[in-house]
Amino acid sequence: MLYSIGFRLPLLVSFTPSLERYVHFRLNLKVKRKLEPLLLNVKADCFNMSVVVQIQEHDGRLREILPNHENTLDFGKVGISEQCTYNLLVSNLSRFILEVSFELTGDREHLQLLEVKPQDGAVEIGKQLQVSVFFCPQTVWNLQDVRLIVKAR
Repeated sequence: MLYSIGFRLPLLVSFTPSLERYVHFRLNLKVKRKLEPLLLNVKADCFNMSVVVQIQEHDGRLREILPNHENTLDFGKVGISEQCTYNLLVSNLSRFILEVSFELTGDREHLQLLEVKPQDGAVEIGKQLQVSVFFCPQTVWNLQDVRLIVKAR
């Protein structure tokens, strides 16, 4: 593909920092049919997005959910047309606004019995967001193999 002089082509640069600090580095980009490499200076303020997600147990205690670990929400025995709720608390301990989303995955029939409110939101610095997971069976049901994925960005 040929481009005319002055044509702009978007370039996406992505990296994962290992420390919380200011970084500056230079990228050497090799361009076909160009004798000299293209030099690109990259500057970034790297920071840690510190978030805590807790489950409120039915007795009121808070249990922290660890990242990349499976935790079980045991709704116990719930009567037909009764509603059982679990509350999650998302705390933003970072320097920037935190965007979070909640996604239920699993068998379509199981997912119809569950609801997450809100499904996404923004958590201000130093603030918390309460999220509720509702389970309301309309028939006798054994809820299995459903996952709630919490994503924080």
